[in-house]
Amino acid sequence: MQRCTIQANWDEEASVWYVVESDVPGSVAEGDSLEELLEKIKGLLPDLVHLNRHLLGELTDSLPIHLIAERSEVVDIRR
Repeated sequence: MQRCTIQANWDEEASVWYVVESDVPGSVAEGDSLEELLEKIKGLLPDLVHLNRHLLGELTDSLPIHLIAERSEVVDIRR
């Protein structure tokens, strides 16, 4: 595995960012900010990579994280 891609979405109702999809099984986390979510992911990944090493292919001592965040808003354009 050359890098871990993680997709995060904003939950407007709960006011949190959460992991929607990840290359590493079990990557479930949420945070009030993207920075908080990223820190939680960084804390989870070493154990999850170790547990899932049979699924992830060749590993090195470090793993780059590619975080893709998506947030949608509605804008009132009436004047």
